[in-house]
Amino acid sequence: FLQLRKCFQVWSPCPISRSSKMAERIKVYIRIRPSVSPDSRDLRSDSSTTSDDSAVSAKCNFEYTIEERKLRLRSKHYELDGIFPPSTQQSAVYDKLGRDEIETFFQGFNTTIFAYGQTGSGKSHTIFGPHENAIDAALEKERLQRVNAYGLVPRCYIAVFQRLQTKSNICKYQIDLSCVEVYNTVLRDLFNPNNSARLRIREDIKNKFFFVENLSQESVESVEEMLLFIKRIEMNRAVCSTNMNENSSRSHIILQLRLIQQSLSGETKQSLLTFVDLAGSEMVRKTGTEGLRLKEAGHINGSLSTLSRCIDGLSSKNKNNVYIPFRDSNLTKLLKVSLGGNCRTSLIVCVSGERQHKEETYSSLRFATRALCVQNQPTINKVLDAQQLHLENVRLKDEVERLQAKLNEQQPTDDLQAVLAKRESELEDKAQQIERLNGMLDDLQWKLDKSANAAAEEDNMKLKQSVSRLEIELQREVHSNAVMQQKLNDLQLSYSDMMMKQLAMENECKQDGDILKEDDVTVSLLGSQARRHANDTVLVDRDVQTEAEDDRDVDMNEDDLRLLTPPATVVTHSMCSVFSICNLFKRSR
Repeated sequence: FLQLRKCFQVWSPCPISRSSKMAERIKVYIRIRPSVSPDSRDLRSDSSTTSDDSAVSAKCNFEYTIEERKLRLRSKHYELDGIFPPSTQQSAVYDKLGRDEIETFFQGFNTTIFAYGQTGSGKSHTIFGPHENAIDAALEKERLQRVNAYGLVPRCYIAVFQRLQTKSNICKYQIDLSCVEVYNTVLRDLFNPNNSARLRIREDIKNKFFFVENLSQESVESVEEMLLFIKRIEMNRAVCSTNMNENSSRSHIILQLRLIQQSLSGETKQSLLTFVDLAGSEMVRKTGTEGLRLKEAGHINGSLSTLSRCIDGLSSKNKNNVYIPFRDSNLTKLLKVSLGGNCRTSLIVCVSGERQHKEETYSSLRFATRALCVQNQPTINKVLDAQQLHLENVRLKDEVERLQAKLNEQQPTDDLQAVLAKRESELEDKAQQIERLNGMLDDLQWKLDKSANAAAEEDNMKLKQSVSRLEIELQREVHSNAVMQQKLNDLQLSYSDMMMKQLAMENECKQDGDILKEDDVTVSLLGSQARRHANDTVLVDRDVQTEAEDDRDVDMNEDDLRLLTPPATVVTHSMCSVFSICNLFKRSR
């Protein structure tokens, strides 16, 4: 057995696999934390509950059906692999999830179980058990028999030792246990805290996985010893009290159990059973953390965000073209094999049914939905020792010689050379044909490019002509608009001058009207004077005529009387002259 162990220490951490890979998605389960206080329930009791799960579902902020494995929140439906209601006991979780994982673990598969959820949702309770149920150093027999409140880790480890003791086909085995804590960005060895400064994450480029260098690996030979190591983990891990959880985990825990088993037939298998207890995502306004605890919460949320981005990349349809940020945090580096690698992985998403945690529950369910799309490639890890490798090498050499001899029998050497020469000539002819076809293809491509360029140039010339014609028309329109604008300005100026002149004439007319009134009075006076003067003149002329008649003869004829009328005509003409003078005076004024 010591030689076998030494042989395993020399071999690669990833054993040689002889089985074909098969795609398998991650299994996702939901566990609902009860809303009642822990003091009101008997955590150690594993009896079947009589509470009505439908009544509990009515008090939650979501609806679910256990038989159909469906959950409804915010009008969205989530179909999962299983739902554990608040009344579920620890033994029921193990029966549903742990037993199948132990079976695959003994078959040679790598197996991972990890818990995800908000702080205070029951992740550590599911993985390790209640904090007040810490295992005493005395390890009483009745305590070992009564493990009803144990979580998945102690139950699975107890089942592993029981299977090893009852399996008759296993002649030799070795169990190694290691535990690393990711606190902020620092690695801690929980079995040997003094060794934490020497821990480094290294990458196996050939096998594409990360491992912790210098991490303590403890050999375990009994259940009692295993439970003592679990107690040491609870003592050394980072825990504090917050507003939402009295024993809040401040780090991520990765616990690995390595099993090397050798069957009676000489077949050797190596498998890993990994438990991951993730720290819960926190809202600072609810937890009330500050100082160092606030810094821890920032690192916890950052690493969980990186894990979520890795899940998003792995669940995408074209994940080969998507960058998956495994290297962005220590947690995702160590979980690379469990997410999309050579492993069978089960995820337990712990949620709270209380309405004040509805946002966190919705975020956890979205994470669970994306994790359902991640495909792993689990493989049975079989290892060949030196003797088996030598026998396999001899067998393969014999197979090669047998096939070579069969080939020589079917085709002599000369015929084979002739066939090869014929094949070479055919290949040369095909190469020439391919070259000729490539030349024709180049010519066609050149002609096509030339015709395409000519058509493009013609279209470009037409486009340039159209643009030039449109520019000329645009320039004409601009000039016409300018001329019209100038005419419009001249008309406005002319209209303004006419209005000014009209106003001036109206003013002059008003003044001329006043003067004409005065002139009419003056003319009327002059006319009256002229008429009086004419009348006086007529009277004088009559008197003169009377006197002349008296002096003349009485028998004067009519011709002599006509000669006396010219003075009246002269008077009339003189009066017309006076009126003409008045009109001229008005016009001059």
